[in-house]
Amino acid sequence: MDQLRYDPPGPPEYPCCGHLNKSFKCRKLTMRDIKEFHENFYSTRAKNSQDAFIIKHVKVTSAKRPRPKKKLTSTKKVSTNYYIRVSGTEKFCIRVCQQTFVNVLQVSRKRIQNLARKFLNTGRMPVDKRGGARPNPLYDKKKAAIKRKRPLLKHS
Repeated sequence: MDQLRYDPPGPPEYPCCGHLNKSFKCRKLTMRDIKEFHENFYSTRAKNSQDAFIIKHVKVTSAKRPRPKKKLTSTKKVSTNYYIRVSGTEKFCIRVCQQTFVNVLQVSRKRIQNLARKFLNTGRMPVDKRGGARPNPLYDKKKAAIKRKRPLLKHS
């Protein structure tokens, strides 16, 4: 079931933003670049590997101007730049806007932003902490009674 969660929901989308300026070069991407980048991301269905791929293609820095709004908690703390590798090269990447990056990988903005924030705060790759044993001392008496094969009396 967990593997299905990280399968591609469909083919990648070509960017509809049309950026081709000093900052973003979304229109320079070819459909081959997009398809290869998408396939590389979904080549593994493990969440930690996909997160590492995202962190590898994202540059995260603390915001130079946090721009506080009405509430202090809504200030911008992380600045993120997104890059897509050009097919056929190892080092050449094109900087794209957030919407293009999200559309190509078909992941949520929230997933990328949370990864970027955690990576900036800790300096390490975030690890998935779901699953595993959850020892609960509330049921120790019940477990011991079952092992002794004696019924447990309820206290009212």
